Formats: sequence, C-alpha cells, structure tokens
Amino acid sequence: MALFSALERPLDPSGQASVWAIDIDACKRSATGILAPNTGAEISLGKPDVFESAFMREHDSASAPSVLCVAPIQPFRMNERVSIQQGLFLCPAHVRMGFEENLQAMSLAGTKIEKLVFPSTLREEILAELNKMNINRASLFPEIDGFAQSLAVNVQIATHKGKLSQEVQRLDAYAEYGF
Repeated sequence: MALFSALERPLDPSGQASVWAIDIDACKRSATGILAPNTGAEISLGKPDVFESAFMREHDSASAPSVLCVAPIQPFRMNERVSIQQGLFLCPAHVRMGFEENLQAMSLAGTKIEKLVFPSTLREEILAELNKMNINRASLFPEIDGFAQSLAVNVQIATHKGKLSQEVQRLDAYAEYGF
C-alpha cells in the first residue's frame, strides 16, 4: 500500500518517491517513553484521550513544551477502506516540524529504519508488478471511483510498455458481454 501510494501519481522526470521501513514495535516503545511524561499518566496510544493530550495541543505555548517523536496509531474508528488497507498511521507529535525531524528526535539506536527511494524512471514498471499482486486502486478503494481511477493507471502502464493497442483489443472482447 505504501509503495503504491508513493508511486500512484505521476512524478516529474527528476522526481523520486520514498517509502519508510520502520520497526513499529521499537517506534511504539520510544514514542511511549517520550510522550508519557508529557501526558502525566500511564500511556496507551490506543486511547482517544491520550491521543488528544499528546498530539492535539499547542506546540508554541509555555505550558506544553514541544515534543518530537513519531507514534504508530491505529485508527479509533474503522471503515471499509482502512480495514482493506490494514491501516496503521505514523503520527508525528509536532505537526509544525517535518516527519524526518520528528523521527530523528527519537532514540531508536540499533533499530532498523530505512528510507527507500525509487526513481521516477521505475514508476510504471513497479506499478505493473504491484498490479500483478492485486495492489491497485481498484482493490484498495473498492468503490466505482477506485475502479475507474485504476483504469487510468493501467493506460499509463500499457502506454509506457508500448502495449496500449493490445490492451484496447483485449477490452473490446468484453463488448459482446455488454461491458
């Protein structure tokens, strides 16, 4: 899902897409240790009131000193899309600072954290491979708009491979069935 989201929209020719690989357990332990003194209680990142006190406060006030970290958060309410995508969110504690700055402030020594960078030249090839694994807009967003948007990516991939006319002929075969 992360790689698909990073590459789905066309990048400019010099652009790149990035995906982070993070040890979620180590990230959670570190974030809990950082946030606990600021919430004044035993901390469970899964509780809405803890989330509010840790993440939904003013960062510039004297009463709430700035805290930098990234915490893995399960959504409090699930919906069809989040369930299908097996959603887990990495929430930066200080939203006025960048994700990387929040992450670097954590003590994650010895923890495997990788930023994987993909050049724009590999976009269509990677999207085609993800599509073979059923990771596409149609499967991740199962409504009609997700299906329609997946067709646009399929056209880009077929055009990139020089196979657009073959794909159109293949789709014409469905016309006899009323599609």
